[in-house]
Amino acid sequence: MFEPEPSYEQLLERCRKAEAFIDAMGGESALRDQGASLAAHDRLLSAILANTPVMVACLDLQFNFLWVNEAYAAATHRPPASFVGQNHFALYPHDENQSIFQRVVDTGESYVVSGRPFDHPDQPERGTTYWDWTLTPIKDPDGAVHSLVLTLADATERVIAQNSLRESE
Repeated sequence: MFEPEPSYEQLLERCRKAEAFIDAMGGESALRDQGASLAAHDRLLSAILANTPVMVACLDLQFNFLWVNEAYAAATHRPPASFVGQNHFALYPHDENQSIFQRVVDTGESYVVSGRPFDHPDQPERGTTYWDWTLTPIKDPDGAVHSLVLTLADATERVIAQNSLRESE
């Protein structure tokens, strides 16, 4: 539908309402303070994610990488930017894991596993490694899943030690 252009009086009234809203929220300085606080929070969160030894990746609902941290990139011997837009399962094919990822998207429930074996298709010299990992759905305010956070921690030494202990007993 076509709506007529607002009159000068209507525009003036909208401006008054906007000014009243800004005043009610504490004025422009409060908005600047909130912006500065959000920026500081963003810097802190970015520093934490960049410097944690845990591998962290954010994926879209088709399992394409949106972001990886330095630990993820270092473990895979690739720069972080090389992941963006790449599909996780094109790089690391694994039907069972792909089913798990899809189940998290479909149910909105996190998945947590400890000591799961993995063979690296791009690094066969590594042999089988073991990983603790979580896949957490990120939801919008209405509860719909819009992305996923994957965290991984290398558990190979722990699993090998546990297996050795079990065998020796």
